[in-house]
Amino acid sequence: AFMLYMKEMRAKVVAECTLKESAAINPILGRKWHALGREEQAKYYELARRERQLHMQLYP
Repeated sequence: AFMLYMKEMRAKVVAECTLKESAAINPILGRKWHALGREEQAKYYELARRERQLHMQLYP
């Protein structure tokens, strides 16, 4: 779920803080992830569940 969140939010964080290195961006994304409420995180957990199911169907 967090990886999908990072994929979606990385460009926004880079634009906000003008950092380019993953080592600097990832901790910011981690703090933002932990600041999200359960309902907001649930969206990404559901996306991750769907991705996992699709992967299992494509690669049994």
